[in-house]
Amino acid sequence: TAAEAAADNFDDTYLGAKSSDPTVDNDGDALTAGDLYFNTSSNELKVYNGSSWQVAAADVSSLATKGFSIALSVAL
Repeated sequence: TAAEAAADNFDDTYLGAKSSDPTVDNDGDALTAGDLYFNTSSNELKVYNGSSWQVAAADVSSLATKGFSIALSVAL
């Protein structure tokens, strides 16, 4: 039963991949601060702050242009 509870807790916190911002968790319960999901439309990991979804991580592969790479290398 402990493993089952841990799996359910994880499932309630990480909601998985979805195409738009969810309004409830995977059990149909209210969202809580710290919930996560991956937005497949925008390729972004989002976190729920208690009232709205915010981008936690974004796909930056499109930024890897030659000029940006050189600027980033110089900055580092």
